[in-house]
Amino acid sequence: MELPIALLGLLVVVIVALASPSLAAGLFVLACLVSASVATLAVLARNGRS
Repeated sequence: MELPIALLGLLVVVIVALASPSLAAGLFVLACLVSASVATLAVLARNGRS
């Protein structure tokens, strides 16, 4: 389930980058932080279930 969310986030970043290049760098960093957090939570959730 994490993959579609990551793809959607990437799509949003690409659209905003095309619309406003000045924000692209900050949004890219933010997206990296968010995706890292989501991945960490997903791993913790899997470990908790098993």
